[in-house]
Amino acid sequence: MAYIYCHDPKQDYCFSLARRVDSSDIEVMVVDQVVHRVDRLEVALHASGFVATLSTEAASLLDGHSKYEIEFLPENWSRQSIEEALAAILRGKDGLTVSG
Repeated sequence: MAYIYCHDPKQDYCFSLARRVDSSDIEVMVVDQVVHRVDRLEVALHASGFVATLSTEAASLLDGHSKYEIEFLPENWSRQSIEEALAAILRGKDGLTVSG
């Protein structure tokens, strides 16, 4: 399983992406266990985090947001680990862009 989990303690908000090896679906989890599986999403990895963009339909089944901007504290993340996890989650799918 490939998995990315993010938690903002100030806002008490969670976001995660996961994909099982034997599945073509990507599991998106927001807030606290609000989950929806998607076949497609866009993820742009940049120098300090990433932006995940979902379809309007998928957003309506989660918390209404179609765009999630995840910024990491410099000391709390490994770009290589995040890039590897995102590549595994989106393996065989278009949707991952890497910059900076």
